[in-house]
Amino acid sequence: MSWIHISCLLLTCRLGITHGKASEYQLESDSLSQCESLRGVAVAKQQTNIPHCTADGQFRSIQCSTGGQQCWCVDAKGQEIVGTRTSDSLPKCPSPCVLLRQQVLGGLQVGVAPRCQESGDFQAVQCDGRRGQCWCVDQQGMELYGTRQNGRPARCPGSCEVRARRLLHATGGRSPPQCSDEGSFLPVQCQFINTTDRTEMDLLDTYNRCGAPLSEVYDTVFSDLRAAHSFSRSNMYRILRACLPPPRPDGKLQM
Repeated sequence: MSWIHISCLLLTCRLGITHGKASEYQLESDSLSQCESLRGVAVAKQQTNIPHCTADGQFRSIQCSTGGQQCWCVDAKGQEIVGTRTSDSLPKCPSPCVLLRQQVLGGLQVGVAPRCQESGDFQAVQCDGRRGQCWCVDQQGMELYGTRQNGRPARCPGSCEVRARRLLHATGGRSPPQCSDEGSFLPVQCQFINTTDRTEMDLLDTYNRCGAPLSEVYDTVFSDLRAAHSFSRSNMYRILRACLPPPRPDGKLQM
């Protein structure tokens, strides 16, 4: 008997809206971020300047001395931005997109100068004029894998589609999310449950155990951004189907 078959799976649904993180490619880890580590050291040593971190462990764009006498702006690595230190008011800090653009244009960073919105956020589509290529980015300006192409993408994947992509990175949960036609999360999300032991099924681990080539799914996850209206058209179905033995001549699955 094959150790896995579709008939052993069922969908159990739970209500609630799933929210993605600011960066859909940020790996989930129990380790401390650079900001959190530096903050812990500064507190233990009772240093004058203690780093301030966001809820997800990143450096806050504005850092201040312990007594609040001075404040300044920092980049994503926590380095002070020259010329932003003030003592009478909070500094006006450039957004990560604006700061990176200034650094690239000023020769301090190598790469393509990003395009920013009026709000200072990264534009969803970034382009390299010299190569004639464009790609989609997340809210932190990180390129979304599989979206780089010649010319401008017709549409960038939504947060739910990106979360489904993270499943192939072995992060972001075990079951694929359910997405709307626009790529956002549906209000009802489901999990794949193995009926033999009532545990959530790890689809990526299942696929790896089959020895099937993951590249077929890995490299084409964004090749067609049209929504899959049925499970049989989804990438996750292709993963499970690859693990099954070939059907019998009568078309039925081998068990």
